[in-house]
Amino acid sequence: MTNFRPALVHAQSWWFAALLARRHPDLMLREAHPRGDADDCLDLHDVCVPIDEQPYVSINRAGTLRFPRTGANPWPLDRLFTEQPEGLVEQAETAAGLAAPDGTPDPTPRTLVYRTVAALTGITANDRRPWEVRDPSLIPSSRDDLYARFPLAAERAREHLLYVVRRAGETIGALDTDGYAYVGRGCHYLPEVDQQHARHLHRTVAAVFGGLLQ
Repeated sequence: MTNFRPALVHAQSWWFAALLARRHPDLMLREAHPRGDADDCLDLHDVCVPIDEQPYVSINRAGTLRFPRTGANPWPLDRLFTEQPEGLVEQAETAAGLAAPDGTPDPTPRTLVYRTVAALTGITANDRRPWEVRDPSLIPSSRDDLYARFPLAAERAREHLLYVVRRAGETIGALDTDGYAYVGRGCHYLPEVDQQHARHLHRTVAAVFGGLLQ
């Protein structure tokens, strides 16, 4: 178990997972509840993965970070809060059996989406109304909201993994792994928005989600 507030754990899990995914753009992130609601995990997977394939890294928001492919000793999740980020990602790569890249790979639409989610959840972690970004397939009410409010996002969800942005349990936005964000009636292609703002991530987040942050 971790003693940190759920909103902070949610944000920190996305922050760390996005760092890993940015360094390994051939992999993807997926939320999972392997044992029902008892587990709330954010996993780093191969893109084309059988449903029963083990992830490289599994961040269990209940309090552990595991490395199922290698069986390396799990970490307490508190390490993501108490240690300097420098070196922590490399240690996780070693434990997961992933080769460290020579440098940071060029961004892809998918990795930009992950970084956007990490920034958005970090900005809102102390909001009085709890924010979260979730896979709607794991939350039936979010799926219903998605189809009602964002029909284009729901249509694209047939081809791309989708995440919904929720505030106090209400779906207020969506993102898909092809690089699109949906807010209100707008559809934003994140790589274009990011380029318009000189690849300054927080400016990109503000440009797309600023109306929701006020």
